Amino acid sequence: MKRTTIVVYCNTTVETTCGDICVQVKITRKAIPNEAHPAEHDIVVTKYGEKFHSDTWDSNATSLGGNAKSVLFVDDRTRYHHGYPLRKNADTDKAYLEFEASVLTQTGTQIKWIHSDNGSEFIGLQDHMRTHGTHWTGSAPHTPEQNGVAE
Repeated sequence: MKRTTIVVYCNTTVETTCGDICVQVKITRKAIPNEAHPAEHDIVVTKYGEKFHSDTWDSNATSLGGNAKSVLFVDDRTRYHHGYPLRKNADTDKAYLEFEASVLTQTGTQIKWIHSDNGSEFIGLQDHMRTHGTHWTGSAPHTPEQNGVAE
């Protein structure tokens, strides 16, 4: 075994024999298995507008119109971005309905799939999405890497 100095706090160190425990300490969380969302890999995206990734985010400044947040929709096939300013997260419903109508009118494509983090923004739209045949999936908690396209 190799003797190693580990920094515990800024000015405090501890001499220890480093073995398997050092490797375990460096692991911050378990890896997410690819099977976490197996159905997501079943969809074949053939054209713009079939699958979107979405995320909301807070701005550092408020716009003149009073908007301090935004929702972003990113097309899975083309990576084309659509952004909508929001006053509050509850406005995501209205922005999504406007976005969905725009995609349908401009391209004739019905949105098949929306993927977002597991925030509550899309909870109010679950019935609407079901009646329109849109499938929604959310990321596992505390895993922004699962929503990497929109992040």
